[in-house]
Amino acid sequence: MELLDACTQFLIHCENVKKLSPLTIRAYRHDLACFREAVEVGMEIENFTATWIEDAVKKWSVDPDLKMTTIKRRSACIKAFARWLFPRWPG
Repeated sequence: MELLDACTQFLIHCENVKKLSPLTIRAYRHDLACFREAVEVGMEIENFTATWIEDAVKKWSVDPDLKMTTIKRRSACIKAFARWLFPRWPG
């Protein structure tokens, strides 16, 4: 499965199963899009590692237009995504 497909499935899960609010879904959608930009688009989920998250956070950290709260929120979203993908995810 490609990253984009996995992100789409995660958002459907968040909306239909977790019953998250439309505003949270919108924020997650944006955060996941930023994550896909930070890593190579089209990456296969089978290759997902914590390094993907670390690399994205590093890229966001050097952006002077991003507040630390935004970076933390994005990181939390990506970690929730990883836990959904891999239920035994340590993060």
